[in-house]
Amino acid sequence: MLNREITEEINSDVLNKKFASSLKKLSQLIEIFPDHIKLMNMKSNVLIISKKYDEAIDFCQDCIKRKFFSTSIYNNLAIAIKNTYDYKSAIHYFKKSLSLEKNHITYFNLGNLYTEIYNYDESLKNYMMAINVNQRFTPSYINASRILVKKNNYVEALKLLNRARKLNIDRILIFENLGRFFLKVRKFFYAEIYFKKMLILDPAQSEYLQAVLRGYCCDGQFKRYKKLTAFYFKNREEKPSFNFPKLLKKKFNIGLISADIRQHPIGYFLKDFVPEITKKLSINIYSTVFYKDHISQLISDYTNWKLVGNKSNEELAHQIFKDKNDILIDLSGFAPRNRIELFKLKPCKIQASWAGWLASTRLKEMDYIIGDRIATPHRDQRNFTEKIYNLPNSWCVYSESELNKNLIKQPQKKDYVVFGCFQRPEKLNSPLLNAWSQIIRSCSKSYLQFNNKFYSDNEEEIIKNFFSNRGIEKSRIIFNRCKNRKAYLESFNEVDIYLDTFPYNGGTTSFEASFFNIPILTLKNESHMFRCGESINSLLKNDDWIAYDIKDYIFKAKKFCNNKKLYLYKKALNKNPNKKKLFDSKQFSKDFLKMLEDIN
Repeated sequence: MLNREITEEINSDVLNKKFASSLKKLSQLIEIFPDHIKLMNMKSNVLIISKKYDEAIDFCQDCIKRKFFSTSIYNNLAIAIKNTYDYKSAIHYFKKSLSLEKNHITYFNLGNLYTEIYNYDESLKNYMMAINVNQRFTPSYINASRILVKKNNYVEALKLLNRARKLNIDRILIFENLGRFFLKVRKFFYAEIYFKKMLILDPAQSEYLQAVLRGYCCDGQFKRYKKLTAFYFKNREEKPSFNFPKLLKKKFNIGLISADIRQHPIGYFLKDFVPEITKKLSINIYSTVFYKDHISQLISDYTNWKLVGNKSNEELAHQIFKDKNDILIDLSGFAPRNRIELFKLKPCKIQASWAGWLASTRLKEMDYIIGDRIATPHRDQRNFTEKIYNLPNSWCVYSESELNKNLIKQPQKKDYVVFGCFQRPEKLNSPLLNAWSQIIRSCSKSYLQFNNKFYSDNEEEIIKNFFSNRGIEKSRIIFNRCKNRKAYLESFNEVDIYLDTFPYNGGTTSFEASFFNIPILTLKNESHMFRCGESINSLLKNDDWIAYDIKDYIFKAKKFCNNKKLYLYKKALNKNPNKKKLFDSKQFSKDFLKMLEDIN
């Protein structure tokens, strides 16, 4: 008879990920009890959990040949075969398992397989069967709701999640997915509510609130952003433990923290700037990721590059303090993979926010935000916990070496107009799309081109349907997902008017549009956040392309669209003497150095 203690010991090994030990014990027991189906089920389970798929296939097939099979053996064989991408055979064995027993786990796994091969009708069908068999298995509700979202059936998706919530089990998982759902449908306040419920049960999951903060920025909801940042930092009252002795005057030593010093907006800002400014000072780069490309490699040649992704905030704070930085600069704010909480530890006497987050961090330990007179005007000081320091031209500079003048084509007369927006999908919102639909509908010979690799097929369909429902042919809404950077840059030549998003303006794409001499239509932003488009147009003295409200935005778009000499705007921008300031890393480094001297 099988000893209960030994099976509990094996289960303990599995929980502690001691898979080799558990498999050895199971193999020994199967030799003693060769007809024991429970042991065979256990071994097949451990082989799957430990991802030994080839061994799992051999073992399960051997069991079946010896006429020892069960729903678990067939299910695990199917899982193992699925991971070799033989989906047809995997489906066969899942169905074999179900022929023995209508098991919710098997239905769930079969649903996952169909999801993997994009057969959403079959995946939804199997998730629902899993729910019918076991109404208390919450992963089935969650995966079914995700499929319904993919199918744009948001009402039924929410109903399923609420059914799962009422079960009052797996509450962390349910609250997380309700929060994710409301993020997806841009109901950020409801997302905040459920993520806060999740935090009560698991305080370590605070990064989800950062996604809500980014959402509030995209919608320009400054009051809710302000309130949530206060909540976010409330329970992170780590007291600074660093004393800063007065040092003799020496060469500046600054620290930059980011996960994005690579082919990314931050990398495009820094690539030409760093070689210039390091002629006058020393830079410590604290890279929170291990990925490197040609931009990060070049920048590392001019700086003290430190990989710190595995360090805790406390460990990193001690390293930063030890490195004796005069000024520590955050390049991320609440962008993904940030280390904003590190700044509460105050490892540097002077701390500043720059480049990646043109909104207040609401962090009292952040001493400065570095902007310009339009992006962060002094009249808004009461809306910033940081002291505003404005650079004389633009808050940032784009590295010209990442662009190519030879790709710029001469503007030509055309009998149609292409509006363009190359920004990420999360910056879109209903008021913006409504304005664009009025513009496209009024300009009969016009098209709207989206160009960003982050648009999913589902998002493309939703956007095209949005315009179609407002009387605009889907053929006039173009999606372009360029496969390489050269093709991406060349595609700017196809655009006549660049439509900036609001209230969250574009940054990098507006620099790029300006480089390719494309006029940018932007909207004045009164949300105290991310006024990049207005800043760039003001520097270019293109004030006529800055709208004062949505009505004016639509009016200006129609006016410019119907101008038969629209192509002349491109020629004028090419000769604009102020355009150079957006790409002059040498002058920008001088301005930046003066800023460092002023705040130190």
